[in-house]
Amino acid sequence: MRKKILKIFILVAAIFMAAVFMGKGILRFTQKPTDVSKGVKILKEMETRNIGEVEQQVQSIQTQAPSASNEKEDTGESANSQNNEEDIVNRNYKEIFANSVVMGDSIAEALGEYNMLNSSSLIAEMGVSLTALDGALATVTQLSPQNVFLYYGFNDIGHVWDDYDRFRDEYESFIVKLKQALPDAKIYANSLFPVLNLDTIGNAFYADVSPYNQIIKEICEQCDIAYLDNTGLVKDEYYAEDGYHFKSDFYPYWLNSMAQGAGL
Repeated sequence: MRKKILKIFILVAAIFMAAVFMGKGILRFTQKPTDVSKGVKILKEMETRNIGEVEQQVQSIQTQAPSASNEKEDTGESANSQNNEEDIVNRNYKEIFANSVVMGDSIAEALGEYNMLNSSSLIAEMGVSLTALDGALATVTQLSPQNVFLYYGFNDIGHVWDDYDRFRDEYESFIVKLKQALPDAKIYANSLFPVLNLDTIGNAFYADVSPYNQIIKEICEQCDIAYLDNTGLVKDEYYAEDGYHFKSDFYPYWLNSMAQGAGL
């Protein structure tokens, strides 16, 4: 009987010490040496106990022992998240969008100001509306890209007010012209980004852009082009002081989102 108990003592010690080393990391040589006095104390106490008590103690130790696998999984997830962030920021978007063109207003124009796209991959103008795109249409036709990414409609909210039918007609009219000019190109329409606050823009119709995004989505379905949903892409800290333009930190994430949407 005593030999059996002794074997269990040895098993308990092995389980406890292995769990400590696995949980804390054997290779961490700079850390304070592991204190095994607790395990020794447990062994001595068990010498006076019966088999049932010993088994209960073994189960208790197994339950309380640190989980090395869980710690590795948590560390791995954190590392992967960090690596993904770095990958997004460090991607060569000029090369990725070499055969593509992004068209839009001042939100898209910043892609050139922040030197994230070549001039041949960007057609953008501050304050431009859907009814003033003849020049942009002629330019993109000459470039003849494989992919076209659109960010239009934001400035139109300010002049169509809540006339959704007018917004639909103007947006759809441009899409039809673009498809006729570039029949072989793949077209992707971005949803409009929300406004963080109305203090600078001063127009209550910008308080909710979701009705306009719904119209853009419906037009994409009708015209057989791709709709890129940007919901949740923007964080408050990415906004500029005016509450509707963006800091440079935001643009790699937008470009990455567009690239993923097009499989680039």
